Amino acid sequence: MTDTERAPVVAGLCVLDTDHPGREHLTSLRQYYTAQAQDCADAAYEVLGRPLDLDSPQHLQIALFEELDLPLTTASSDQGYSTDSDALQELFAATRHPFLAHVLDRRHALHMCDQLTTRLTGALV
Repeated sequence: MTDTERAPVVAGLCVLDTDHPGREHLTSLRQYYTAQAQDCADAAYEVLGRPLDLDSPQHLQIALFEELDLPLTTASSDQGYSTDSDALQELFAATRHPFLAHVLDRRHALHMCDQLTTRLTGALV
């Protein structure tokens, strides 16, 4: 996590520490990471030249291995080649392809949204 990504999270945690009704701030964090995820998706669409369902392993496989002609990842047992985070991290390390950077950044933003805002918001009673 970069300092830029860390700052709103730290601010949110400080609000929780000093101002228990920090629900509004956590809502703004969720909106921040949701917008960041959408920006990453839009950037991925631009690199690919079309929109796709970034949550679909089948759509990612077509984009990565057929359209972008990237090296194949490890075969998964039921759905062709793996598009899980570890496989995409390895593929990105090998290729440094910008489409993969945007997909991974989007996944990170969605993870941050879920882990650091949705769950913390639910913890505020």
